[in-house]
Amino acid sequence: MKKKWRQLMGILLSLALILGLMPGMSLTAYAATETYTNLMNNKTVVKFNNHDWYIIADDSTTMGGTVTLLAADTSFGTSAFDSTSPFSNAYSNSTVKGVLDALTAEGGAFASVKDAIADTDLSDVGVTGAKLYLLSTSEAGQHKCPFGEEYFDHWWLRSPGRNYNEAAFVDLDNVDANSDPVWTVDYGVRPALKLNLPSVIFSSETNTFTVLHSVTITPGSNMTKTTDSGAATQTGVTGAMTDVVYTADEGYKFPETSEAYTTKNGITVARTSDTVITVSGTPTADVEITIPDADIDTMSGDAYAAYNVTTDDNKTKSGDALTALQVTFHGMPWYIISDNSTAVDAGTVTLLAADTGFGLSKFDSTDPYSN
Repeated sequence: MKKKWRQLMGILLSLALILGLMPGMSLTAYAATETYTNLMNNKTVVKFNNHDWYIIADDSTTMGGTVTLLAADTSFGTSAFDSTSPFSNAYSNSTVKGVLDALTAEGGAFASVKDAIADTDLSDVGVTGAKLYLLSTSEAGQHKCPFGEEYFDHWWLRSPGRNYNEAAFVDLDNVDANSDPVWTVDYGVRPALKLNLPSVIFSSETNTFTVLHSVTITPGSNMTKTTDSGAATQTGVTGAMTDVVYTADEGYKFPETSEAYTTKNGITVARTSDTVITVSGTPTADVEITIPDADIDTMSGDAYAAYNVTTDDNKTKSGDALTALQVTFHGMPWYIISDNSTAVDAGTVTLLAADTGFGLSKFDSTDPYSN
């Protein structure tokens, strides 16, 4: 019996290994800790946000954590360390730091993925909450990875040099703490970043990290989401979201124009008919959408029913008084007490004055006084 049990467990273990090695499988990023260590040790290039990177630190756990990436090529260009007089080697106010900060600012190449990048404090240079940053001399000495020959393997570090206007850099594989003047040369910009693993998914086939996005839709009033469309809140979206469709309630329609009818972070809100709004697209960042209220359709013959004072559902009692929705005609407030309309411009409605705006009068003040 024990032998059969061992055989069964061996078969199950083999099957698990085979499935785990199947190509093309994407993993929730924080589940692949051993994978990241292997990629780091082998200096294998990975991809994130259309750039090539090396993993230089694996702080992943089974529940999350981070991996630290270092740019693998020269795609970030060159820059002076500090091109503004009085030319300082203080990284916190440097030109090269401004280049990296701009990448996650609005309109920057990393703006749509910045929420997946952990804030990093650089205590050695007095910087907090950095997204993309340069390595220090000590970090560069620990993590020697190939760089493009286009810049003769020269790239800036954030550490200061010997003098107040000189900064450290890497020359080929050598960390040059002797430094160069911060304004006279343009060296390679080689950023690092810490990637929040719960915010991404990793493809073991392409070695690519893809950011997970969320779409949150808040509907207005007088509308209903169709049962066969997507959820109003969708998380972990890596491609196109599931379309979400709202229909206006009976007697209502969506406004013809609205600021909400636009595309935001790749998600489009479209009024596809008087009574239908569709939300669709592929999110490029987390996005929140608000659907405008549906208005009463004044072109519907049933619209007046919402105002009919003789309908119990349209009345509320406060003490001894009955209140109902009012309409306006000739500058005066009225109640609709009979609705014989077939459209807004067909049929009739009977109105009853809603207040004492017509004043007071005797019923008949002329002799012989009749009723």
